[in-house]
Amino acid sequence: MFALFFLACESTATDGTGFEGGNFQFTTIAVSDQCYDGAFETIFMPEGTPEDFENAIELPSYADLPQTYSIDIQDPFGSMEVTVEAGAQDDTMEVLGAAQTGVELDGEQWPGCLVDADIDIYLTITGENEVEGNAVLHTGSFDESSCPVVTNDPCDIKLDLTASRI
Repeated sequence: MFALFFLACESTATDGTGFEGGNFQFTTIAVSDQCYDGAFETIFMPEGTPEDFENAIELPSYADLPQTYSIDIQDPFGSMEVTVEAGAQDDTMEVLGAAQTGVELDGEQWPGCLVDADIDIYLTITGENEVEGNAVLHTGSFDESSCPVVTNDPCDIKLDLTASRI
């Protein structure tokens, strides 16, 4: 795995302590998939343009951190348990090591290609109704006979994200 550098974004809040939780519409604005021949781009940005997640994602109030609960991202990912914690810097939250196993990468193009992923999410509170950040999917444990050729195993896929309160 390569090192991930988290860049804090300019924030309209002085610290995250006043951030109220709620449901947020997450949008993938960029995908860096250098290991699965662009397969994850077809999941998170199928048209090559920013793409909303199928399901709203709940974020807890900053005052309630840490908090553990289940979320649904979108197909082919199922429900997964996450623990949201305050990040090392003001105005940040993070989820480390959320796990998804046996995710079918692309049933039409690569039937039977199952992938395991540990997911790290880094978010910056940019306002009372907005967050932005990235997610890194650390993938591996795939069936070589059913999956696309990979550059590295394990391999990381990075998603750049924005989210707005709904």
